[in-house]
Amino acid sequence: VNATHADMQQNGGDRLDSIDQMIRDKSELKKDRQAKYDDYVDRARRLELVPAEDAERFLAQKSACAVLQNELAEREAGVHAASVEVTATLREKHTEQEALMAEIASLRARRSNIPSAQIRIRTDLCAALHLKADALPFVGELVRVVDDAREWEGAIERVMHAFALSMLVPDSLYADVAAWVDATHLNGKLVYFRALSVRKSHVDLTEDSLVRKVSIKQDSSFAPWIQSEIFRRFDYACCATQDDFRRLPKAITRAGQVKGGDGRHEKDDRKAIGDRTQYILGWSNADKIAALEKKLAQIDTELAELQTQCSTLTRERDSVTARKTLLAQLDVIRDFREVEWRPLAIELDRLLEAKRQLEESSDTLKAIKNIYQAQTLQLRKIQEHIDDLNRTCGRTQRELDTAEEQQREARRIWQDDRALLTDDVSSQIVLWHAEVTAGRASTIASC
Repeated sequence: VNATHADMQQNGGDRLDSIDQMIRDKSELKKDRQAKYDDYVDRARRLELVPAEDAERFLAQKSACAVLQNELAEREAGVHAASVEVTATLREKHTEQEALMAEIASLRARRSNIPSAQIRIRTDLCAALHLKADALPFVGELVRVVDDAREWEGAIERVMHAFALSMLVPDSLYADVAAWVDATHLNGKLVYFRALSVRKSHVDLTEDSLVRKVSIKQDSSFAPWIQSEIFRRFDYACCATQDDFRRLPKAITRAGQVKGGDGRHEKDDRKAIGDRTQYILGWSNADKIAALEKKLAQIDTELAELQTQCSTLTRERDSVTARKTLLAQLDVIRDFREVEWRPLAIELDRLLEAKRQLEESSDTLKAIKNIYQAQTLQLRKIQEHIDDLNRTCGRTQRELDTAEEQQREARRIWQDDRALLTDDVSSQIVLWHAEVTAGRASTIASC
């Protein structure tokens, strides 16, 4: 075989071996570069870039990627800022939603329109003094706007708001209430009046006075005191025109502008004048609950929209991150030659053609090559036969070792018990020993 191989080398085989080696080397290099180029093409297309097919276009694309990197950085900063803003708004809306739900639940448990914060303070106070809630009413629970003055309801609610949130304390409970309030951290604000007895007196009201547009709950023991205070505090002329508003000394408009007797004017539009969720007068809260439920539904809609915005921003952030990652992976390729596999494909075709021509040009080389291949095949079969014989010898050796061990054991027993054996048994052992020895020699010879 070695002689045939040498003969083949002398007849052009060395050149053939060289070409085969070059083909293997170029194939591996082409495979590696083509895999890198395929990855490059995939990432470029995912970035909506046209894959470069030569070094010049590749360099131009590198410049475009640098610009895209800056654009993505700006976009990422914008998405982050928007996410922070939307998250903060979402948190505020959740807080507002929870407050509305708590307020609606509180209102459904009673009939008044007073906010739950004031109700909580009164509940704690009544529990401490063992009183019922109606022993310490708020003014707003005992006063309402009459039905035929509904167009003035917003203005009246606004001007009477602070007074309506005031709690009334009878003289008999004044000392206990004052002591409890002074000793307790209220975690809120409480205004209360010591409601002393008053005598009815005649009062000349302003024309179209606000006082005529409200009703006091007459079955309350506080009704005389409330009426006296309303006459004193809220005798505003309800003016339908600006001429009347300017002419009269103490007046109010439907829009909520208030003019006091001392010439002071005020208009507070921090809350919409028609926002029933802010109304606190009256002893029925059905309208306020309906207004709060409507507002809660609006908050739910806004929360759903904010959640959608959050999801959109999250997807956009993930998209920017993915594109930045793709750009970073593209940037790993510094030179187009790292992925330029087509020249290698051309060179491989040339080498394969050279190999084919070399093999076809020499009949001697082909004949020797065929002999070499046949000899190589025969040598492989001989080696396989040798391997089979080696395995057979191994098994035979193991069997021989076992027989020798049995022989030694028999000899030991025979030596120990020789005196006890009969002549026939002794003869049989001698024959057995001879057979084992002959078998061993035969096995060794076969290997």
